[in-house]
Amino acid sequence: MTVQFKDFAGADDGRVSLTGKVISLKDGLSDEKRQFLNATYKARHTGASWIDFDDFQFFKFQSYEQIRLVGGFAWACYVDPKEFIRCTSDPHSSYAQHVMNHMNDEHCESTQQIIKHICGIDIDEVRMVSLDRLGFDVQGIIQAGNGGYVKARVPFTKEVGSRKGLKEEIMAMSREAAKFVESQKYCGK
Repeated sequence: MTVQFKDFAGADDGRVSLTGKVISLKDGLSDEKRQFLNATYKARHTGASWIDFDDFQFFKFQSYEQIRLVGGFAWACYVDPKEFIRCTSDPHSSYAQHVMNHMNDEHCESTQQIIKHICGIDIDEVRMVSLDRLGFDVQGIIQAGNGGYVKARVPFTKEVGSRKGLKEEIMAMSREAAKFVESQKYCGK
């Protein structure tokens, strides 16, 4: 099974491929569990009328044999299945999209300044495309060399586990980057 990054467009976008033993849940589900799965599926896939057909089935992984993470172009690794089972979701996953939308809509210049400060590149049309406890990814158009589309990872100064901490970290990075960019003006850069 392959799970793709939300706005997957091609080889430059993230995905994970899971290989293992999959079993059908067709038999052995209580009515209560089946109703729960149906409701969850319909909430996620509105208009999914096929779920009511007799041949529709749910499956689950019984075991994982191999997990391959591709984070984008030229960035890939294997993940130990035991590690994968133990992992938990990122503490910001429930509101990360809201934070990214806010940064993209209201603070694009701050994001550009952070990229200039941390990565040393000028970037146009910058957008935050993912965010987690360790940092965020942006995409945009670079103004160096031949120019072109680029993605970059911006690490936080420390692991950030709370919403308040996330806001504080981004604001501190923004202030530091603004000072850096302002100092560059006086240096003629």
